[in-house]
Amino acid sequence: MSYWDVMWGSLPDNMMIVIAAVVAVCAFAGSLFCARMVSNNGKEAGGANVKRGVYYALDVLYTLFITIISLFPLLGMFGTVAALIDIGSLFAVEGTDMVGLKSEFFLALTSTAWGIVFSVIFKFVNAFFQPYIENQIDKAKLWFHI
Repeated sequence: MSYWDVMWGSLPDNMMIVIAAVVAVCAFAGSLFCARMVSNNGKEAGGANVKRGVYYALDVLYTLFITIISLFPLLGMFGTVAALIDIGSLFAVEGTDMVGLKSEFFLALTSTAWGIVFSVIFKFVNAFFQPYIENQIDKAKLWFHI
C-alpha cells in the first residue's frame, strides 16, 4: 500500500479538517465575489447600504478564510492527540490486537499530515490572491471613510 493510499483512506477519519477546508473554500469564493464587486466600483452593488454590506461581507469572509488557514495545523494536532488518546485506551484493554493499535497510530500520523497539506495549499492560494483582496478592502474603506 502506497503513502497516498494510506492518506486518501484516512480522509474520512479526519472530517474536522475536511469540513474546515470546505468552509475555507466557501469563504474564499465569497471573498473573491465581493472583491470583484468592489473592483467594479460597486456598479453591481447598487446603493450605499448595499456597498457597505459588500464591504463588511468581504472583510468578514476574508478574515474567516485567513483564520481557517491558521487553524489547519491545530486541527491536525488535535486529531493526532485524539488518536493517541485512543491508543492509550486500547492499551488498557486486555488482549488488544496490533491491528487496532496500528490503525490508530496511522490515524494520528495522517491527521497531522492532512493539517499540514491543507495549510500549505491554502497558504499558496492566499499568497496569490492576498494583494488583490486587500486592495479591494482598502478601496471599499475609502467609500465609507473608515
